[in-house]
Amino acid sequence: MIVVTLGTHHQPMDRVVRWIDRLIEDGTIESAVIQAANFAERPRYAQSIGVVSPDEIEDLMRTASRVITHGGPGTILQALSLGRSPIVIARDPARGEHVDAHQLRFVAWLAERLPITPVTTLHELRGALATPEPHAPPRDSERKAVRRVREILTSSPEP
Repeated sequence: MIVVTLGTHHQPMDRVVRWIDRLIEDGTIESAVIQAANFAERPRYAQSIGVVSPDEIEDLMRTASRVITHGGPGTILQALSLGRSPIVIARDPARGEHVDAHQLRFVAWLAERLPITPVTTLHELRGALATPEPHAPPRDSERKAVRRVREILTSSPEP
């Protein structure tokens, strides 16, 4: 099972939903779970879920055969902290997926430094899935970053 996490942003990433459905339909992948805060198009073949807890995403990432994620730093770091080398599809503002190009810039920068596989087309995604996942030992720095972000997000605001 492939896990695809498109995050909590309100703008959908329908191209990824369509790509995953096409890959299931043609037998490239057997099954997938797509997590997203918003779907304009629901998948026909993949399972769709909404916003879930960080622990639930972590469980999905641990058990998945591959992890595909949007270009959000927290999600990418979470995958890396688990020893996964995610396939990353940055949200593209030209497609109405975000308000600016920060994910495109961040993913390009990160790909030069950490074991992630950025893709921008269905063809590239198909190729990335056909390649064995690179080994990425869990990194303590990413674990600490994920833990700190989780603390910030779950703590009560100060009065």
